[in-house]
Amino acid sequence: MNWLLMAFCTAFGLIIGSFVNVVIHRVPAGLSVVTPGSACPQCSASLAARDNIPVLSWVLLRGRCRHCQASISTRYPAVELLTGVLFAVLAGHFGLVWELPAYLYLAAIGVALAAIDLDVRRLPDALTLPSYPVAIVLLGVPALISGSSGAWLRGLAAGAALFLFYFLLVLIYPKGMGFGDVKLSGVLGIYLGYLGWGALIVGGFAGFALGGVVGGGLMLLGRAGRKTALPFGPFMLLGTLVGILWGQALAGFDIIISCTASSLPLIGLGAVERALQRRRHRPMFMVDLAVPRDIEPEVKSLDDVYLYTVDDLSGVVQTAQANRQAAVAQAEAIIDAGVQSFVHWLDQRHVVPVIKQLNEQADLWRQAELAKAKKILARGGS
Repeated sequence: MNWLLMAFCTAFGLIIGSFVNVVIHRVPAGLSVVTPGSACPQCSASLAARDNIPVLSWVLLRGRCRHCQASISTRYPAVELLTGVLFAVLAGHFGLVWELPAYLYLAAIGVALAAIDLDVRRLPDALTLPSYPVAIVLLGVPALISGSSGAWLRGLAAGAALFLFYFLLVLIYPKGMGFGDVKLSGVLGIYLGYLGWGALIVGGFAGFALGGVVGGGLMLLGRAGRKTALPFGPFMLLGTLVGILWGQALAGFDIIISCTASSLPLIGLGAVERALQRRRHRPMFMVDLAVPRDIEPEVKSLDDVYLYTVDDLSGVVQTAQANRQAAVAQAEAIIDAGVQSFVHWLDQRHVVPVIKQLNEQADLWRQAELAKAKKILARGGS
């Protein structure tokens, strides 16, 4: 079922991607996205239906206008493909649920906003502000149907919290980002918060992390300086995608020290002691196991270290122990085979007999020298 849904959403995403190209081209210029119809940006000739098939028309026309032969940017099929891929990924992630249309809308508007921000360094209000009521309605309907009003209210609270956070950042450091980023943050907060606080935290942090990595990479390559302004909208949207796909999963796992009777022989007391000594600097430590919260057994907390009883996870421990024993046995077998091969190589080249002969000659020489020394001592004594 999911494959059929993903295939349908891919095709639908390609079609929406074609419209996203229109939005990217016209909204910054203040033009209508409805009329007139699609036309060549060079000769303004209207495009026939056969020339408006996503990706395929561009390939068949070899990236040129049918009328004036002007080159058509590769960004047009790239936007269509990206939208189709995002639709497929989200369909595979969520499945056929009532929330899917809301996140498909976010993907489409996100591609448009990212491209516009890269082009003109701004996020148009014509796209961000209407996204608030759209998000509230598209997520509110599933909440009413499924009775998950808590998720919807959490989304509204998360949107307000993220908006306030970005607003404070702009007040503290106005040169760091534009107010368009602030307005976009509220929309992204609604979508992330609907999924959970973990998705909000991971998605919000991922945007800053990705921006820092790209900015640092450009500085290392000499393509940007410390004062170079980069559009932050694309990183916010990428971070949101990370939060949607993996936020709850990342937030749902504790990095733990497993120090129960059954697991202490596996990880060793030394590892626990070293982790406890470092706990002031690192809130959590990964020694052996990562336990999902939804299946965690009885838990006791000790400062920042989680102590788990793993009676329900004995299979995991036994598997890990067996893997380690197998790895040690394999390493021993490799070492033994290497030693035997080396001895066999020496024997084939008659190195071992030569070494034995040299040792025998050395013993004979030592005995002869010892006899000479005894004779000299005997003469001196007489």
